[in-house]
Amino acid sequence: MGGVQGVSFAPAHSETAPHLMKTLLLIGIGAGAPEHLTLQAVAALRRTDVFLLLDKGPAKAQLLASRQVLLAAHVPEGTYRLAEAQHPQREVKADYRAFGR
Repeated sequence: MGGVQGVSFAPAHSETAPHLMKTLLLIGIGAGAPEHLTLQAVAALRRTDVFLLLDKGPAKAQLLASRQVLLAAHVPEGTYRLAEAQHPQREVKADYRAFGR
């Protein structure tokens, strides 16, 4: 529940501008209940500047809403921005089991 994975990256020209280094965090929210997040996940949420929220359509609208509830419960208002995007469609008939073989 609420595990955090991070990776740092920089644009190709970063040798001349090291301050452009960015960190991307993938923050696991477990079952999605605000009280179930780990302290590590809450700390990661609070140090994040921009959250990417993927809209997966009407059938998954509750997922988007629960993520916004988590932010409201754990991150001070006005300390972050939300970037919303449509979730890319996957090919329904693709055989994902063959991926990586």
